[in-house]
Amino acid sequence: MSSAFSLVLAKLDSSLQAVQLQVDCLRAGLEVNDDQLRQGLTDARHQAAILRDMIRAERPDANWVDRKALEQLLQELEIAAKARRNQQRRIKLQQLANELDAGKVKHRFDARSSALNALRMEAVQELRTEAALSEEVKDLPGPGASEWLHWACSLEDGTDSEVLAGLRRDFPALERFAGEVEESYWVAGQALHEGTERLAVPGARPV
Repeated sequence: MSSAFSLVLAKLDSSLQAVQLQVDCLRAGLEVNDDQLRQGLTDARHQAAILRDMIRAERPDANWVDRKALEQLLQELEIAAKARRNQQRRIKLQQLANELDAGKVKHRFDARSSALNALRMEAVQELRTEAALSEEVKDLPGPGASEWLHWACSLEDGTDSEVLAGLRRDFPALERFAGEVEESYWVAGQALHEGTERLAVPGARPV
């Protein structure tokens, strides 16, 4: 697990380890640090309460009786969270693909228009191919579809190098198109965000 759940669980285990050290001293008939013992118990109870609240926020009817059941429950929540995250990313990719597919590039030279529109369609195909994946869907940076091209055209090599490098790595065709086109060339169309309602997950709560 690598989420908010796992972070709180790690803090809980760390607090319990501090308590266990003091308990081991008691078992051996040694002196213990009362302040450390009390603080460890206080921290452990606090982290356990946070973890319970997080679980119940996602699944109000959740019930578990031991650590094994808790870990199984957290694994289920992780899987559900990953599915929601992928669905949200998939919708964003599909919406941008529809936006770029509906619009077009209009340059004063027809040859340049044709070249840029070819890059545009390569980007559309790339986005739809990525959105169709059933496994981990790549995270597209930037705002929603209607504002995405404006955002991309405002990126600069010096101040936005990490964002550009990520785009180049994960969406090379889209990055090539965004790097070549100018916002003044863009003629927006009437994008149909098809499938958004069907793909949306009701009551989704990102973890």
